[in-house]
Amino acid sequence: MKEQPTRILVCDDSDTLRLSTMRFLNQFDSFEVIANTRSGQEAIDCSRTLKPDVVIMDIEMPKMNGIEASIYIKTELPDTVIIMFSSADDDFSIFKSLASGADGYCTKRLATNLPSIIRESRHRSPDINGNTQRSTSTLSKTLSF
Repeated sequence: MKEQPTRILVCDDSDTLRLSTMRFLNQFDSFEVIANTRSGQEAIDCSRTLKPDVVIMDIEMPKMNGIEASIYIKTELPDTVIIMFSSADDDFSIFKSLASGADGYCTKRLATNLPSIIRESRHRSPDINGNTQRSTSTLSKTLSF
């Protein structure tokens, strides 16, 4: 039986980047971009309704930024994987994103790494207390600029 594709929500205020990310991810049979949004608030609303497997989230967006939106999404949908996808590559942005509950971080200049980051983030394993942990290989890939 064929495995269901990973359902992805793409959130970015740049129409060009959002659409190109969607086209890129839709090339893979294992992914299905189910929706796209332009703001953090739209990402929250859409996540509540569609319950995506993965959210690709920009940081800087109008109405509510991606870090704030990630906190809301992770609170309501803790099993949803959030990958921060930003042009920022400074330590503060990365660690603030991960502290908000994001499962990974990828800079936009390394967009071709998104498929492997999504796959690895989806296959997290619980620790001895039953808490899901970030994969260290996913973090090292996403943080190796």
